[in-house]
Amino acid sequence: MYNTFMDYLKKSFKLIFKKPILFVPALIDLVMMIVFIALFIININKINFANFHFNSVASLIIFSLIILTIPIIELFISAGQYNMIKQAVVMEETNMDYFWEGAKKYIGRIFLGGLVIFGVIFLIFVIIFVPGILFIKKFEAIIMLTILFSIPIIIYGILISFWKVILVYEDCGVIDAFKLSISFAKKHFGLVFLITLLKTIFTGNRKFYKKHNNGFINFSFNMKHKIIPHNEHYANMNSMSLMSIFGGVFLIITIIKIFLTLYFDVIFFEIYHDRRDSIFCDENSVK
Repeated sequence: MYNTFMDYLKKSFKLIFKKPILFVPALIDLVMMIVFIALFIININKINFANFHFNSVASLIIFSLIILTIPIIELFISAGQYNMIKQAVVMEETNMDYFWEGAKKYIGRIFLGGLVIFGVIFLIFVIIFVPGILFIKKFEAIIMLTILFSIPIIIYGILISFWKVILVYEDCGVIDAFKLSISFAKKHFGLVFLITLLKTIFTGNRKFYKKHNNGFINFSFNMKHKIIPHNEHYANMNSMSLMSIFGGVFLIITIIKIFLTLYFDVIFFEIYHDRRDSIFCDENSVK
């Protein structure tokens, strides 16, 4: 007999507080984001696009390295954390050794899976959207094309929503993870749709904070250089105050988001652990 949805919520909540070490990767992620924001602000303010010189070039290089490095670190942390959650759910024990093991073992496969997902979405876009844009000019038609493009993307997202959980849980390849996720979602579509919808609502996109940061930094940058140009000291004080307020709010939101992301990741593992027999997948079925 499978657990109910409320059972998964309760079990997951108890697990993350019974195993507080699960918060460690999330804290690493938080520290990384704070460092990223600080370096971003420091270097973006040093870049003078109107009069490029050595310091501007150096800052631009550092800025570019930050942008390229962050996604890799994110993948590394995600892969390690997933392995820790797996051990906590399956073995009821976990430690940082599982984090490093999972990070090294699954980062490549998770990256490859991300490329596959991007490729499928791009293919759907080309098939549905591009021909319509080329031959249809009316605004209403473009809206309709957007809806037609969104529907298969949403369905596709629901069907593969468990692929990373299955990849780590079963220690399988990317294609097998997608296939098993689709089979699992078909058999438990209502539950999978509900938990995927809730996770999307409460945690959003992993790249949200980067977009948010960009807006925040651009806003503070503009405040520093454009507000009350005749009184630079006053403008700088206003800029710093606003940056502190928005920075504090952003930090609180980020901490809540990190907790919710961990919570939903545990729920996904609890659901799959409890119902994996429904797709006739034992420990030796996928290698």
